[in-house]
Amino acid sequence: MTKWVDNGGCVRLLPAGYPQPPQGFVLEDQADTTGLNYAFVRGYFHEATTPVCGQTRVFHLVSRN
Repeated sequence: MTKWVDNGGCVRLLPAGYPQPPQGFVLEDQADTTGLNYAFVRGYFHEATTPVCGQTRVFHLVSRN
């Protein structure tokens, strides 16, 4: 997984070996980005009640391995 910051300053995740979505997946906790480049992570997607970077479907990071 690779961390990517878009033009608006939003952190997005691009999974390795996955057909890349056009914009990546929005990370729910935008402040929690330490150690995300080329890391194996665990988490899940869910619908956020408050949009993050304009998206309601976000990735909730559980752990980095």
